[in-house]
Amino acid sequence: MVKVGTKPTVKKEGNKTTTTTYKLDKEGNVIVDKVTVKEDQKTEPNTPQPQPKSESLAENAGKVHPQTKSLLESGLASTRFVNTGADLANNLGMRQLTQIDDKKGIQVFGAVGSSDFLTEKQDYLDVRGGHVLVGVGKQFNNKAGKLHTGVYVEGGSGKYDSLNKFANNPSVRAEGDTKYVGVGGMLQQQFDNNLIAEAGVRLGETDTNYNSNDLQDSTGYINVNYDVKRKYTGAHVGLGYQVDINDKLTATPSAKLLYTNIDSAEKLIEGSTFKFDAINSFRSQLGTDVSYKVTDKTDVYTNAVWEREYQGDADGSVLGLDMVAPSLKGNTGIVGAGVHFNPREDIDINMDVKGKFGKQEGGEVGMSVKYTF
Repeated sequence: MVKVGTKPTVKKEGNKTTTTTYKLDKEGNVIVDKVTVKEDQKTEPNTPQPQPKSESLAENAGKVHPQTKSLLESGLASTRFVNTGADLANNLGMRQLTQIDDKKGIQVFGAVGSSDFLTEKQDYLDVRGGHVLVGVGKQFNNKAGKLHTGVYVEGGSGKYDSLNKFANNPSVRAEGDTKYVGVGGMLQQQFDNNLIAEAGVRLGETDTNYNSNDLQDSTGYINVNYDVKRKYTGAHVGLGYQVDINDKLTATPSAKLLYTNIDSAEKLIEGSTFKFDAINSFRSQLGTDVSYKVTDKTDVYTNAVWEREYQGDADGSVLGLDMVAPSLKGNTGIVGAGVHFNPREDIDINMDVKGKFGKQEGGEVGMSVKYTF
């Protein structure tokens, strides 16, 4: 029989502890008041603990989900692809523009290119596709020398895939399509003292989609896909100096600054609003172009360029939390070679190939044509 004032009884069975307390009823008898069963949460020292699942795609334990970094790769792919279009305009397009003769009035020029560039090697972004531009241009003679001006429409269509690895989460592979369409204008002044100055502007819109089956939320793996359109603007300025080594061989060292802006955007993904910040790419290019005149109608040329990307960060946020941002920032070496020939009086053709190494790796081939009506 339990006596009045008896302390609670405690009984252990395995990892369960049962505690019983007592009280008096109206007749003065001792009865059970409360029984509490508690499960011991302690585990053996070497027992592996299960990893908690993510609360959502956006958030994990009050912090931004690290896998969301992959969602920002679509904006980086757009930037990389639009920049490659800029390089086509500023290189082959500009080369073709400056071959316009003032005696033939307004002339049509165009360029096409195909590229495949890999950014980084561990966490990577691989962007590949084709680019085209078509424009009209004219040469003007002035007191300082020759001024070439042109306007053009441009476009590109390609694909990308990315891989992001994480210390405590599964890796994420993603893929998508990217394209752009826009307009641009450029000019180059060739001074009588062999100094060269050039500039260009461009604007348009990108359309990029994203697809991955590797992201996770509280239910496990999920398929995430979305499409986003963003405006782009760009500009560049450059200076060069043509050195005539002899009547056939010339060398032209140059320096360029190039800027691209991809507008900000918002997208509702898996119930959360993701904010994609504007992406600003600011590059410098220092290089030298060497040209050799083989015949009156054929030139061959080679070039080497060191490119530095100073920004190129794809920032974003969700639920007020900053996401881990992938970036294009870094140094890239570029080497190339090409040929220019004039098979007929009304046609000029340039063909070249380039390779890149460093922050970006890969290659591109291109061709440009000028036609006189």
